[in-house]
Amino acid sequence: LFFSRQNRYPTDLKSKMMAKYKNIKEISWSAISKYLSNTKSVNIFILGVLSNYFSFRVKDWQKAMKEKLPPKLVDLNLAAFSVGRNKFSGRAKIREFNV
Repeated sequence: LFFSRQNRYPTDLKSKMMAKYKNIKEISWSAISKYLSNTKSVNIFILGVLSNYFSFRVKDWQKAMKEKLPPKLVDLNLAAFSVGRNKFSGRAKIREFNV
């Protein structure tokens, strides 16, 4: 499913996800936006958060970004990844918010 600004998430999405999966955490937009200078890198920020749950080495994530991203976007996205990874490194640091 694709949700644009015009199409909002279903109101019951959170409850459906919480019922199906036990370890769901949410990060508020305000928590994300206070760490990013450019909101176009939100996906990489979230990837940084998620990277804490995978066994890949940080340098492997960085290498993949350097290889796949356009050169002019590499530094911005590496910074967003690092902030997401470091600011939300533990499960306890991921704050829940109301959708």
